[in-house]
Amino acid sequence: MRRLSLPARLTGWLILLVMTLSPVLAGAMTLEQPLTQFMGGRDELSRLRGAETFFEVSVPLPARWQARELTLNLVYRNSISLLRDHSQLRVELNGLVIAQFALDPNRPEGRATIRLPLDLLQPGYNALRFAVAQHTVIGLCEDPTAPELWTHIDTQQSTLRLEYERLPVAARLSQLEEIFDRRYWQDATVHIAMAPEPLDGDQLRWGALAAQAAALRLEYVPTSVQLSQLRRAPDDEETATGRFPLLDYANLGSSDLILVGARDRLAPFLGARWASDVTEGYLAVFPRDDDPSLALLVISGRDEAEVTRAATVLSLINIPFPDASRVLVSDLTIPPAPPDSGPRHLPPGISASFAQLGVETTTLLSPLQPAHFMSRAGAALLELTQVNAARKSLVVEFWAPAGLYAGDDAHATLRLHLGYGAGLRPDSVLNLLVNGVFVRGIALDDPKGATFVDYEVRIPLSLLQAGRNQLALIAMMAPSETDFCTLRQGENLLLTVYRDSSLRLPFAGQFARLPDLRLLGRSGFPFLRDPWGGELAVRVMGKAPETIAAAWTLLGRLAQITTMPLPEALIGFTVDARDRELIAVGPLGELDPELAQAAPAMLTDPAWVNYVMLRAITDPEPIDGWLERWLARVEGWFEPRSGQVQTVTARARFHGELLDRYGALLAFESPAQPGRSVLLLTAREPALLLHRASQLVQPDYWYNMQGALTLWDERKESLRWQEPETRYTVGRGSIDHRLTHYFDHYPWALLATALALFVGLALLLLWMLRRFKRRHHPEIDREG
Repeated sequence: MRRLSLPARLTGWLILLVMTLSPVLAGAMTLEQPLTQFMGGRDELSRLRGAETFFEVSVPLPARWQARELTLNLVYRNSISLLRDHSQLRVELNGLVIAQFALDPNRPEGRATIRLPLDLLQPGYNALRFAVAQHTVIGLCEDPTAPELWTHIDTQQSTLRLEYERLPVAARLSQLEEIFDRRYWQDATVHIAMAPEPLDGDQLRWGALAAQAAALRLEYVPTSVQLSQLRRAPDDEETATGRFPLLDYANLGSSDLILVGARDRLAPFLGARWASDVTEGYLAVFPRDDDPSLALLVISGRDEAEVTRAATVLSLINIPFPDASRVLVSDLTIPPAPPDSGPRHLPPGISASFAQLGVETTTLLSPLQPAHFMSRAGAALLELTQVNAARKSLVVEFWAPAGLYAGDDAHATLRLHLGYGAGLRPDSVLNLLVNGVFVRGIALDDPKGATFVDYEVRIPLSLLQAGRNQLALIAMMAPSETDFCTLRQGENLLLTVYRDSSLRLPFAGQFARLPDLRLLGRSGFPFLRDPWGGELAVRVMGKAPETIAAAWTLLGRLAQITTMPLPEALIGFTVDARDRELIAVGPLGELDPELAQAAPAMLTDPAWVNYVMLRAITDPEPIDGWLERWLARVEGWFEPRSGQVQTVTARARFHGELLDRYGALLAFESPAQPGRSVLLLTAREPALLLHRASQLVQPDYWYNMQGALTLWDERKESLRWQEPETRYTVGRGSIDHRLTHYFDHYPWALLATALALFVGLALLLLWMLRRFKRRHHPEIDREG
């Protein structure tokens, strides 16, 4: 074989080196995440049991990313009882098999590196499926549900590694969803820039609306905010090329950017030519001059009203904007919203069909249904009926107001219209769960199949949570013939739930015991009573950019709860919070002393903290006198007395600040307005405050805060919470709901009231009898 000359070899090495370094030279970036990051906490799905089963992972790909390489580093473990020659693991991408491995019982731990074909990837969500065929017996009858048939995909150790580059920004407002893209692999950071100090209340409001607009488009993605001040480029840069040559990008980072401000404040940085276009409320998007793959979104106007209008429109509109790079906003009307409402709001006393709650007629399969029971025609039919993978359950989501109260025995009413197939085994059942709690099962025991119309199920109202709720219908169906050596018919395992099924909440009042940070996390109550923020005031205690960004981060998370912005909320360094709930954000050194003193813990120097030492069930009303004992005895004839949880609390006082590395969220009753609430977010210093606020909006923190005080640091397991020492009740409802709520909590008062009415009626009857006797039978008195 002829050897290549030295120049030829050097040329080959050079080409290889260029090919290796080309992604780096072209500005390619790399991300690597474990599979569990793409599963929404459903790690239990990665245990593949049975003869044939699968699970899917949705792999997001933002429209602005051009994938160069996507690699799956797979780690799995399988049962040692499998037959190697007849058991396999398949990996599929968007329906096409891209890799397969024998499941070897002698090597039960496997690893593989798989380069996913780029031509199969598409912007949006890509289905990465792991499917197994598992066998332990050949030549004899086999139980497809045998417990030794299992393979486990290790979703913590398995990773996806993406190498990509950003595509140039499409300067169109109709493509804002690609700028605020919920399909990014990382948590989102919104970078807002404003003209230099002094910042005022108007700028706080505009920045808050911009942060909420981004958070709403990102939907469920945790969103943190950064704030920077604009700087002017050197004067000699004015002749440089670019749309905005006067704008210095050096301190604005390498991310998409939102510029917010009045025209005259932004003109020194964006130029006179730009300013001449701003004749109304102004929205525009451009590529950044220093990096065309990054976006520059501008929100402006000639005065406070116009900038507010533009920022509000940006936060409101959830359909594509006009297909233009800029628009002028001349008018805006915001209608009132139902109080205490959210997505798929279900008002008390109103019946809503499944179709009104966003659920169409759906055919369910059974989790017990092995795929190989079906013929190809039957599998195709079932494939058409699927809405999500395997379509084994139907989930109806709805919003319930916080503190829903209609009495201790109140219930919601579910009316089902459904039909199921013939030939089911008598133990087949449709299970109903509310927020993961089993409510009841509906027997599917008619061998000829059946249809139910207005099948009524009562759901205890106590199972409903403030805010979002889930009603799950899970069909557990089995074929009538299940012997090992018998052909198993699976095409009849079908159940259809129709769109005219309905759910109804009872007529109810709204009474909540506060403070309760769990209510805040789930529904924003009581701070989002008005979904537009009409009953909310936000006070930023400190003018550091990090403090302001922390407040905007918290407001963005609140907007995501109800999927509505808060344009009517008051926000400023000083605000008039009369007749409003108050959110206060600031570092320890700048807290309002009055608020700090009213909080459930004083965290500044000197500090004090309440420690709940014991939670005991006690008699809500101690029985002292003979009348109380008699009333308690009468009450016991009808229903035993209910106890209440009482806390034994110790207070310790310290010298020095206590928080150190912790962030703190405190909820308490307003010292100036009884019945109104205060939410206080604080940390030792502004930079740490922003960092802790960014952590707080993460699901692992947000949905685990409780009580009146929550503390957390860098570690997820560090979150601690404290029960309130005292509570107060806030509520709205009719007179009968108020009386029901009062008498349910104070039953002795009901007995006393009933006894007083009885005595009063007896005295009234006696008086009327005596008066009747005097008027119609006066001779009786004379004879007497």
